[in-house]
Amino acid sequence: MTDRRIAEPLETFANRYEVGEAIGSGGMATVRVAYDTVRKQRVALKCLRATAGGEHNAYSRSLFEREYYILSELTHPHVVDAYDYGVVDDLPYYTMELLDGGDVRDLAPLPHQRVCQIFHELCSILALLHSRRLVYRDLNPRNIRCTDSGTAKLMDFGAMMPMGHPRMILGTPGFVAPEIVNLQAVDGRADLYALGCCLYYALTRRSPHATR
Repeated sequence: MTDRRIAEPLETFANRYEVGEAIGSGGMATVRVAYDTVRKQRVALKCLRATAGGEHNAYSRSLFEREYYILSELTHPHVVDAYDYGVVDDLPYYTMELLDGGDVRDLAPLPHQRVCQIFHELCSILALLHSRRLVYRDLNPRNIRCTDSGTAKLMDFGAMMPMGHPRMILGTPGFVAPEIVNLQAVDGRADLYALGCCLYYALTRRSPHATR
């Protein structure tokens, strides 16, 4: 297993993935490192969390599926690559590019030269989304991750929406724009607000706003 860089696989999933340690966890899903025996490469395996009853909230499942299809259709050097989608025992999952360079949440504080590079790369993908009248809506340090070579990539597109009025509040405290919290009409300026908050965090390792 040393050539696969997963020293002790914990289980085999979907008769294809040799699964290792957890590398991320959120309210909706968990992410673990895995070796794809078909693609012959390491991947990140993201699985939707089950509720206490073992089932999935229909809305969470729709967001999860939507996130995968958005990623699979977005071709951009600063968007994480999505690979395969499937369902095992009613458990939706998808695999994506494994980014080993860490996220801004853990890497901060960073030198200003490095911050300029990362945020210049982020601006290019935000410009693409805004040209399509889309709002990313949840830009935060956890969703900005780097490759081993240092390239910044945006991930987790489950909160993205068309410009307009949101139906519910989605975002990360300390980084979400006021118009999203107030359910007002949103456009690309909401992402620029979050971008500024993330830039501040990248330089200082602190949110510019107190959160509870």
